[in-house]
Amino acid sequence: MGKKGDLSNFERGMVVGARRRCEACVRTECGECNFCRDMKKFGGPGKLKQTCVLRQCLSPGLPLSAVCDICKDPNQEEDGLALMECSNCGQIVHPSCLRVPGEGVINKDLPSCWECPKCVQGLTDQERTGKVLQLIRSLNKYTIVLHIVCILFVCYFSRPRAGSKRDTKDHFSSSDEESAAAAAATALSMSPPSLLSLPSFKDIGNEKGGEKELWVSVFKYLSRAELLSCMLVCKAWSCDKRLWTHMDISRCSALSNQALAGIVKRQPTALDLSWTPVAKRQLNCLLTRLPGLRELSVAGLSWSCLSALICPSLPYLRLLDLRWCEGVKDPQLKEIILPPGKNLRLESSRSRLRNLVELRVSGLEISDSTLRLVQRHMPQLQRLDLAHCKDITDSSIAILAASGTHTLTLNLVCFCAVGCVKLTDGCLLYLKRLSSLSLLDLRGCSHISRRGCDSFISDLSHMALFCMMEEKLIQRLD
Repeated sequence: MGKKGDLSNFERGMVVGARRRCEACVRTECGECNFCRDMKKFGGPGKLKQTCVLRQCLSPGLPLSAVCDICKDPNQEEDGLALMECSNCGQIVHPSCLRVPGEGVINKDLPSCWECPKCVQGLTDQERTGKVLQLIRSLNKYTIVLHIVCILFVCYFSRPRAGSKRDTKDHFSSSDEESAAAAAATALSMSPPSLLSLPSFKDIGNEKGGEKELWVSVFKYLSRAELLSCMLVCKAWSCDKRLWTHMDISRCSALSNQALAGIVKRQPTALDLSWTPVAKRQLNCLLTRLPGLRELSVAGLSWSCLSALICPSLPYLRLLDLRWCEGVKDPQLKEIILPPGKNLRLESSRSRLRNLVELRVSGLEISDSTLRLVQRHMPQLQRLDLAHCKDITDSSIAILAASGTHTLTLNLVCFCAVGCVKLTDGCLLYLKRLSSLSLLDLRGCSHISRRGCDSFISDLSHMALFCMMEEKLIQRLD
């Protein structure tokens, strides 16, 4: 061994690195805070993966992945090319790369922080906003989470504490000595409130009136990709059901069992599986485990998968999208609409789709028999899409708007029959019975004339004001 003062290159590097760390970084774990209790060496599950609150760095630097916005080179302090982040516009650049006359103001309290010459000279609000948006788009997942955590802690310490409400009269009647003493104590206390007494993140989300509302209000502005990035840091942050009410999984690859478990865990109310290869057992698993599902889009799927819709546990859907599904015709739709059982007298009250508000069956080979089932078992239907259904005729429209029924004639608001080539001007006589109709789309119906549409508008002018927005596209104005 050498002398006591001799150090190897590795040991010398460790000593130099230790000198660069702040006072909080060299402390030992307290073993009492929420993050320490979560660590495995203190007997915790090790899920939060956060450092002790007493070891949180007091002078944080730029992340290792930070690069210059101009030359795209990383931090090179050894060569004199240290990255600097502007405290106003948030731009990270090498000072030598910034071709702006003037000098910036360096922040002596925080490392790698300054006020760039652009901000010193003054920028317009539009330019500054553009820089901030560019910074947000370039943030990695850990920087996004760091900013969000800072927002949450600010909101936590700025909220009114329980039991701190005092009467206004008592507040103003306090003596001057007590006010001076309180002000002096506040001035002497320069450290932030202790975090050792805070409840864990899981407890905060579950307690009544907890801070879960704060981080949910922040995360709801993130996209699905950004939520997935946040999940890599803490799964509890992005598993709240309110963040996943609408899930769009259309035109994706085959779903794995892990993906199905993630969908079930988030319990969405609207699910879009259009043109995504899904097996029957997977769709059956989703339908039985999502009781709160209200909107389902399965456009482009085959009947081998959609046969899972014939189940007693089908959720009470409000929207069903079956556009351009392969192998779905009148017999298949009959099995979906009719309830299970042999007692036909109870069909109208027990139909699985009796709460349906919107039905989309574009491109399917359906006829009058399906429309009879729709008219009978969907009393709350408001929007019906029959686009490019080539077998729809004037008699089909007569079934929907039958004078003896008061369901669709009162509730149907939007009716789309684009590309139904067998419709003629005679169907407009039946469509006049729909008293709540506000949008009628007959574009592509070659046997319906412009004169017939004008006559339809004039005949209903005593009830409501209609206008032809485009060729054969009639909309109610009031």
